[in-house]
Amino acid sequence: MKIKERIFHSWLIKTQPQIGNPGKYSKTITTLSNHLKKQNISSTDLFSIDSYSETENLKELYFANNELYEKNVRGNRMYSRAFDLYLEFLKDNYESESISDDIINTTNRKGITETERKNYVLSRIGQGFYRKQLIDYWKSCSVTAIKEVPLLIASHIKPWKKSNDFEKLDVYNGLLLTPNLDKVFDLGLISFDNEGKIIISEFLDDYVSFGIKKNMIVKIALEHKPYLEYHRKNILKTK
Repeated sequence: MKIKERIFHSWLIKTQPQIGNPGKYSKTITTLSNHLKKQNISSTDLFSIDSYSETENLKELYFANNELYEKNVRGNRMYSRAFDLYLEFLKDNYESESISDDIINTTNRKGITETERKNYVLSRIGQGFYRKQLIDYWKSCSVTAIKEVPLLIASHIKPWKKSNDFEKLDVYNGLLLTPNLDKVFDLGLISFDNEGKIIISEFLDDYVSFGIKKNMIVKIALEHKPYLEYHRKNILKTK
């Protein structure tokens, strides 16, 4: 299984106890991908898509096809149920970081000054005040000490959408990471304990290929700990 498929399978076990055979639904997502390819609707595997809206659109296109609609009816609506479960999975695990939606919500938000609005939007896209704060604080990658700052990403520990106004711009809620570390941290495939030692998810078997080592450590302050505790409890992927 691919990492995403294994995480989906684990999510089904944890959140859908009424399902007797979660592996059946994991395999069905691959079947749906094959149907979409065969009908020339999409050439992308569903497990490669993180976007809720893109997946929802593919679901609509799938069932607008008469042949695929009939397959679902004959299969006791197994395909529509699998689509719905995968969409719920994406919402739980990936959709919280929809940058465009967050920017739109911030732009339309009332009760904040234009300066605050600008700072929130710029920090959300990894620029401006928040990024500068993290660069001033860390001066290099928080984990590897790589100093190529233009290549580093300002990464929230507690996701932006789950953070209050203070947490969104709190320098202690951020790490400055290389792109590979940012991605696996954002997806909960790595985290850090209260001593700053790396925790590698059981789902990330080939972590060496991502430049990850078991002895990696980040020098954290006391103020980082509540955010890291949140990340371990709510973002880190465990079986």
